[in-house]
Order: sequence, then structure tokens, then C-alpha cells
Amino acid sequence: MGDTKTEDLVKNLISKVTGLVGDISGSLIDRITCAPGTDCYNEKRDNALQNKWDREKTKYNNAPEDLSRAEKNYYVFNKGENGGETKYNNIIIDRFATTAKELRANSVEKQQDYMNNLSHMLKQYIGEKQFVLRAEELLKVREKERRELNKKINKYEGILQTSERKVIYEHKDMDSLYTYRRVMLFLYYSVIVCYIIFGNFIPDKLYTNYSIWGVIIIAVIFPIILNILTKWIFILYDAFSYWLAEIPHKDVYADL
Repeated sequence: MGDTKTEDLVKNLISKVTGLVGDISGSLIDRITCAPGTDCYNEKRDNALQNKWDREKTKYNNAPEDLSRAEKNYYVFNKGENGGETKYNNIIIDRFATTAKELRANSVEKQQDYMNNLSHMLKQYIGEKQFVLRAEELLKVREKERRELNKKINKYEGILQTSERKVIYEHKDMDSLYTYRRVMLFLYYSVIVCYIIFGNFIPDKLYTNYSIWGVIIIAVIFPIILNILTKWIFILYDAFSYWLAEIPHKDVYADL
């Protein structure tokens, strides 16, 4: 019996030594054949890191379940006494009840925040709607004013065009009237001169009569006085017509 145990120990020792030697020799072979920086080393290193990452992800995904299982085992064991499962169930019920209360409180708070935000957005929408309505009303007023202004502009453009045509016709008439006026003045003063030379002014010695000279002087200056008087009549007429007429630009600086 003793010899058998000794043989088993020797076999185990030989197996371990053989495995250790194999690992060392394999590691040495890998270091020789797959030195750092080679494609072989990079591929093995990449695979090793990928495997480690996968193991850590598996641990991370299984961690909640493993934690819950470990907790259950601890409370169910209950130091070797009975009733541990009931205690664990009570703990789970209390925990989920607390969680439910917290979820309910958070839900109510979120609903209140949502309602406050909704109320604020509704007030903002109503204000924007009123602003749009006010803007539309103002646009209608401005459109109406624009149409009225266009009517007035068209009206005054028509008046201006008519006035321009009248001015052209008046210039033509003035040219004709100026010619007639010069002819009439020439004939007028010719009559006065002919009267003095060929009339009874000299034979009857009327030049000695001061009243006759006064009449002649008045007759000479009469066209000049009449011209001045006519000009002033037209000036006054234009002034009164301007102040009585409704011209848009007449009082444009009155309120400045």
C-alpha cells in the first residue's frame, strides 16, 4: 500500500514537471519564433486581448444575476437555521416596494414638470398666435393705406400730366399773346405819337396846357401800370389757391 502511494506521488510529480517543462519550452519557442513586433506575435496578442475582453463582457453581463444569486444564497442559508427563504422574500418585497415608491414619486414629478412645460409652451403659443393676428391686422391696415396712397399718387400723376399739357399749351398761348401784346403796344404808342405830331396838339398849342400833358403821361404809363397790376393779381390768386388746395407735401415739415 505504501509503495503504491509513493508511485502515485512520483507519477504526479513527474507529470507536473513534464507539464512545467512543456510550458517553459513552449514559451521559449514562442519567444523565439513569435518575437515582439512580428506578425505572429501581433496576431496572438490581438487574439488574447479579444478573448480577455469577451470574458470581461460576459462577467459584466452576468454580474447582476450572480450578485442576486449570491445574495439569495446568503439569506436563505441564514447561518444554517430555518426561515431564511422567508426573510429573503421579505427583503425582496421591501426593496421592490421602495423602488416602486421611488418610481411613482419620480413619475409624478416628471408629469408635473411635463405639465408645467406644456403650460408654458401653450402660453407661448397663445402669445405668438396673438402676435400673428396683430401682425395680420397691421398688414391689412398697411395694405389699405398703400392702396389709398396709390390712388392719390395716380390722381396727382394724372393732375401733373394734365398740368404739364396745360403748361405746354399755355407756353404756346403765351408766345402768341406776347407777340400780340407787342403789336398792340406798338399800335398804342403809335397812336399817341401820331396824335402829338399830326393832331391838333401842336397847331392848337395844347402843349401849353398842363392837364393835356397829364393825360398824355397817364396814357403812356397806363400799359406799364396795367401789366404790374395784372401780375400781382395772378400772384395773389396762386397764393390763395396753394393754401386752400389739399396737397400732401404742402405741410410736410409742420410737425418736425
